[in-house]
Amino acid sequence: MNLSIYQIGYLGSQAKDTPHSGKSKILTLGHARFLEQVTDTLWLQQLGIGVQNEWPLARWLWTAESAENDTLSADQDSLLSGSLLLVQPVYLSLQRDSFALEGLVKLSADEYNTLTDLLNQFFAEEQLQFLPSHTQQYWFLKTPHVWQLQTHFAQAALQRNIQRYMPTGADAQRLRQIMNQVQMLMHEHPINQQRAQHGLAEINSVWFSGVSADTLPPTSPDIKLVKSPVTLQSSIKDINEVLQQGVQSACMLVEDDSIVDWGTIYDNVRFKKIQRLDCYWPVAQGTLQVTLTSSDRWKLWRKPRTIASLVAHYVQTH
Repeated sequence: MNLSIYQIGYLGSQAKDTPHSGKSKILTLGHARFLEQVTDTLWLQQLGIGVQNEWPLARWLWTAESAENDTLSADQDSLLSGSLLLVQPVYLSLQRDSFALEGLVKLSADEYNTLTDLLNQFFAEEQLQFLPSHTQQYWFLKTPHVWQLQTHFAQAALQRNIQRYMPTGADAQRLRQIMNQVQMLMHEHPINQQRAQHGLAEINSVWFSGVSADTLPPTSPDIKLVKSPVTLQSSIKDINEVLQQGVQSACMLVEDDSIVDWGTIYDNVRFKKIQRLDCYWPVAQGTLQVTLTSSDRWKLWRKPRTIASLVAHYVQTH
């Protein structure tokens, strides 16, 4: 079996080193390379969900969350028209003549509920709906009709001038206007005043990505989804179950890679139950990929490597 493990990037996760001996062995013995694609495009592509250079993450997440929530599921029919976008609260820093995306902002439950009400009230006349997510870390923007847009995931723009990553397409100007309106709404908002008092990053804008039309392509029948941050009917929770089923290719999505049983996975590669292991970690503007096969376990001369050392080596050589 071939197994791909992705640490998802859409929640703002960044690769970090953790004390797992199995993970350390994979990093040390595997073949590492840096990919310019952001992590979420890679797993969407492997699952066969990408459509015409756009990655319908919003629709995929909504569908997955709806499977867990009867209230969301009941709203599915109302979403059969229009576009759906992922909306994330962010902090933009002012540079000399531009803005840079410093990072996603994690909200408390009270902050999230307050902003959900604020956004829906402000944009009600335009028939724009900010639908809540059970994560309370992002929203789904529902538009009254299909918008022609191309967007970029937040990970691609991290710590960069956002100008080249702004939405494009026939309806892009409207989306930019919404961003500006949100910036004005949040200027000196009580939530930001409180956050500033506690030394927390302010929410001074939102980031739109993952634009999706009314249909979602089915996932590739050749790939078995082993684990994901949201429950899917097709997902399996245990890697041993997949091995017993004789699956040829499997994909695992995790928000925090500390939940991965790296020791068991490394042993399965060592004993050739997993022929090829591909691990993907999100880093600013790209992805660290490490590939391991059973033959790599003999590279005993290698010095220990970490995510930090691999990223630093890439930065020094490029």
